[in-house]
Amino acid sequence: MEKKIRSHVALPLNLIKEFENDKNTVCVFDLLQKKSYFANGTKVGVEKGYYSQQCELFLSSEIEGPFHDLITKLKEMNHYYEKTNFLNNNRDVLERFFKYQFLRSKKVLENTNKYSLAAIALGSLSHESLIAIMSKNDSNILSLIEGKLFARMLVVKSTNKSLIDNSLGFYTVVESKKIKSFVVPISPKEAIYISSYNEKDLASHYFATDNEINILNKLCLITEKQIGNGFLIGKKFDNFADIH
Repeated sequence: MEKKIRSHVALPLNLIKEFENDKNTVCVFDLLQKKSYFANGTKVGVEKGYYSQQCELFLSSEIEGPFHDLITKLKEMNHYYEKTNFLNNNRDVLERFFKYQFLRSKKVLENTNKYSLAAIALGSLSHESLIAIMSKNDSNILSLIEGKLFARMLVVKSTNKSLIDNSLGFYTVVESKKIKSFVVPISPKEAIYISSYNEKDLASHYFATDNEINILNKLCLITEKQIGNGFLIGKKFDNFADIH
């Protein structure tokens, strides 16, 4: 019998660790239990026996490992234009990240089991079964942005404000009921910002103001409430103060 292992349902440990404080813990805002607490990253968003070892290997080798390598290389670059060029030359890594992080939502699984033809034909799907089925097609949530995609860095210069992250590792910016951008926080001070390609706006990065950071963190919460697994993380509890 295969030994049951502790699985991060959605948010990879390597991404959680980017938000650790000097005590090697992260601040967690639990939407389900309606409380905040410190936790070691190895215990955040974890369930024992949720995925098999085979599925864990797939997620590690195909999504989490390549995305961690991408973040590591971004940190080594000194200029934002280098980072932007690197992101757009490695769009396949971003596409895989979005595809599977979306699928790792328990609400997506629940809706799939309620409404999809696959569930009707095969019965109630496990999360692992859903991932295996969807790995064989090209669907991707990034296609909700119209036109060619362009990725760049979003940077926090403020000493008072920081970005938070949610249980899926990404959130959306919506305008006029359409998704205009996706945001992936990769640390409290940087995020990957993906929007449609616009020849008049090819800046390699954005500097976010304090007010913009508040708005982004609120959008992170909104996405979490809509499709997330029920928690936010940040480096400090103060990061959650202005999002309710």
